[in-house]
Amino acid sequence: MIVVLAVLGGMVVIGVPFAIGVGLGVWNVVKTRTPAEDPRTVPLTQSYATPNGLLTAHYPADFAAKALDHATLAMTRKVGAVDTESVVVAAVAHPVTNDVREFARLLDAQSETFVRSNGGTYTKTGEHAATCLGGRPGWSVEIRYTMAIGSAYVSKTCYAIENDIGYEFRYDLPQPQVSRDTVLVERIIEATDVAPPAPPEDPMKVALSESYVTKNGLLTAHYPADFAASTPDAGTIVLTRNLDASEADVITLGAVRSPVTNDVHEFARILHAATEKNVLAQGGSSYAWEDQRPASCLGKYPGLEVEVSYRLPPAGVFVSYSCFFLMKGRGYELRYDVPQGRASTDAVLARRVLDATEIAP
Repeated sequence: MIVVLAVLGGMVVIGVPFAIGVGLGVWNVVKTRTPAEDPRTVPLTQSYATPNGLLTAHYPADFAAKALDHATLAMTRKVGAVDTESVVVAAVAHPVTNDVREFARLLDAQSETFVRSNGGTYTKTGEHAATCLGGRPGWSVEIRYTMAIGSAYVSKTCYAIENDIGYEFRYDLPQPQVSRDTVLVERIIEATDVAPPAPPEDPMKVALSESYVTKNGLLTAHYPADFAASTPDAGTIVLTRNLDASEADVITLGAVRSPVTNDVHEFARILHAATEKNVLAQGGSSYAWEDQRPASCLGKYPGLEVEVSYRLPPAGVFVSYSCFFLMKGRGYELRYDVPQGRASTDAVLARRVLDATEIAP
């Protein structure tokens, strides 16, 4: 249920030759060449924004830009038979940690794993407190690495966290180009425009515009347009909204005929045991019942409320609320799971979705 955001920096393009073009003359455009422009004055004529709108990069015409995901841009150009210069800028809302050194450690570990899994070597040559783009306090990491083919590379990344947005500003240069092109890649990074984060949507005003019925017809969900519905079985609807970083909001609505028990406490225990097993199978831990109490589910059905927390890497801690009840020989579960850091808003919206559930007569 968790979508992982993998920011691998410039690694995804290093050492990979451009594909041979199709059509007359294409090879002459992308073939290996040595840039002739003065890196101190070459104009940054091109612009490209991250899909999430938080960053806009500006770069020279002989670089090619690509969105690696909704939060990350890579700008690259070839400077040898297999060597590539790259600049990566990224901005992700609600990062998995608010500690910039932890943020740097996690992303650097992903880069190291990529390099070593592709036959390369990876050495950290320095790290220290630094000032990133626009005077943002951050953490700088310098790396030297090699790939299976091509030159050794020098990489420098500045990480920052501000207003609950994590930033990565990185360049990777083949060793022979460092003395010449460091000034250029630093200019590209410094030219990046940073947009302010959008104000959070009021969870009490979000329209529950969509509807979905379980295959067995026992309940109907009403939910916002940015959630996607799926039906893992005839009696269950799972509503999922992917968030930034590695997180997701998940709402589960279930109704089953002839449950295995007529005791709501046993019903809750059995379903939570299945959920805990799934969390542990995904590498999670610390699945704990925080509270349970008698409740009135949907405001009218006597039942049991249960609050749970657990850790699921790489996202972190999730909080979960469920209301279980039995009625007319049927068993019902209304549940949400949201990242702990977003509970103040997302749990409010998720609870509205639960409360909007329609039960078939």
